[in-house]
Amino acid sequence: EDVEVGRYCRIKRAIIDKVVKIPPGTEIGYDLEEDKERFFMTSSGVMVIAKKKEIPPPKPKTRRQQRSTYYGSPQRVADYMLAT
Repeated sequence: EDVEVGRYCRIKRAIIDKVVKIPPGTEIGYDLEEDKERFFMTSSGVMVIAKKKEIPPPKPKTRRQQRSTYYGSPQRVADYMLAT
């Protein structure tokens, strides 16, 4: 109820409570170390986002990080770039 998820968000293994706005491009559940600082994490690795939580916009990624998000590992990115 009253949860807004922005465009291009990636959410995995998360419980999101009411009245939460997730900015575009946010990733939750993919980088556990970063997520531990921002959210509560259960012993099984599920992120819990509390009611009325303000989530800041994600930090801009470098070009290399963007490619690895879409294509996989840096080696796989290099192979892809050579093939095209």
